[in-house]
Amino acid sequence: MLICKEVSDYDIVSVYMVKDNSSGNDPEPVTSEDLTTPSSRMFESLSYFGIIFMAILVAFFIISFVFRSYQVDGTSMLNTLQNGDKLIIWKVPRSWARLTGNPYIPKRGDIVVFTESNLEQFDPQQNTKQLIKRVMALPGERIVAKDGHYTCLLYTSRCV
Repeated sequence: MLICKEVSDYDIVSVYMVKDNSSGNDPEPVTSEDLTTPSSRMFESLSYFGIIFMAILVAFFIISFVFRSYQVDGTSMLNTLQNGDKLIIWKVPRSWARLTGNPYIPKRGDIVVFTESNLEQFDPQQNTKQLIKRVMALPGERIVAKDGHYTCLLYTSRCV
């Protein structure tokens, strides 16, 4: 039950909840203990766990399919990327290609991150490593290096 009570001469009205008191005595204000029950406390706890679970699920989804942070390790991409630079890789095109079943072919000049195995000759403690490289040729093309210049040729002959 809601009761409105005039507080002062300035026509300010105070609204508060009171317990339904059928005895006719002055009504008692409702306290926070009156509003919480064991089932509401359990529901509140479950909602906290649900929010935490959903946050973890959203974070996993973003890292897996949307973007991810990488750190450059080495000097193979100097002038473009320095050792220790941090990158945020946009993964949506590759994720979309996976979902639709199409192959993912990056554009020439794109910087890609991929996992390469059998690298124990460079680092005996790690067999696989994520490498960051620039795409110079597309499938079916061939790179020719001559006198410090690179040429991309369309490679059409096939060995049978």
